[in-house]
Amino acid sequence: MYRPVLREGSRVGLAAPSGPVAPERADAAMLSVEAMGFMPVLGRHALARDGYLAGTDALRAADINEMFADPAIDGIIALRGGYGAQRIIPLLDLNMIAGRPKFFAGYSDITALIALWGKLGFCAAHTPMPATQFYRLYKEPERSALTPAEKTALSVSAESFRKAAAGVPQGEFLLKSLSDGHAEGPLTGGNLSLIASSIRTPCEMDTRGRILFIEEIGEEPYKLDRLLWQLRQSGKLSECAGVIFGAFTDCGTAEEVIADACAGLGIPVVSGMPAGHTLPNISLMMGAAASIDNGSVFLS
Repeated sequence: MYRPVLREGSRVGLAAPSGPVAPERADAAMLSVEAMGFMPVLGRHALARDGYLAGTDALRAADINEMFADPAIDGIIALRGGYGAQRIIPLLDLNMIAGRPKFFAGYSDITALIALWGKLGFCAAHTPMPATQFYRLYKEPERSALTPAEKTALSVSAESFRKAAAGVPQGEFLLKSLSDGHAEGPLTGGNLSLIASSIRTPCEMDTRGRILFIEEIGEEPYKLDRLLWQLRQSGKLSECAGVIFGAFTDCGTAEEVIADACAGLGIPVVSGMPAGHTLPNISLMMGAAASIDNGSVFLS
């Protein structure tokens, strides 16, 4: 798969494909992107609002289409997640986007678009977002209020983002092995709820022969169980080469549910990747090569 990258001074479009963005957060997000060495360009409709959405489906899709079509824009970063990315897919110019692949980043609800770009043949990055995490590191009034641990975690996340944007391998992680073994394959995945709800849709995630990454936030154990068994019974878990579980924030006894849902799959399964709704939030390049070896994970 093609892997677009950003360089120092790259012009980066900031879009809101899902939930609404407060103007003060958008301002701080712009500062955060500048501080990371890029030139931010706020989407024309990024501050629009339509209930729990960042404007109508047509407006949110228009920003994505315009940013891919604009040769002066080198990459696109979602300002935040929330809800709504799946809704704009019918309004995207997929033929144009496939012919003009660009660096694209986000996570959570943005999982839907990351999966779609993978089907179009180019890698996208599962990363922290400037209006939900990075802005805290660079917004001056709040910067002094950060604890040393928070500042370190945010700095690690920012550095991880820079590495992903530049195409630099993230390296090796030692995680908890839930099922030993060795597996290699392209990395795919994202938010559990989005992966499950994508089945039989245009952004359905292909897990065959791939390393599947999964994270989640704020779901009760019984809901996690339902979602994971949907993946298992639909073949999404049994068809993949291995599974990496990231943060399951505010999800109760998630590890017990995970272990039960993955029992007997016969593939390596690990947990504890510091990625998802957590800090630090390590950036993962979906579509890039990954491997699992008895709890050791290498991300290229």
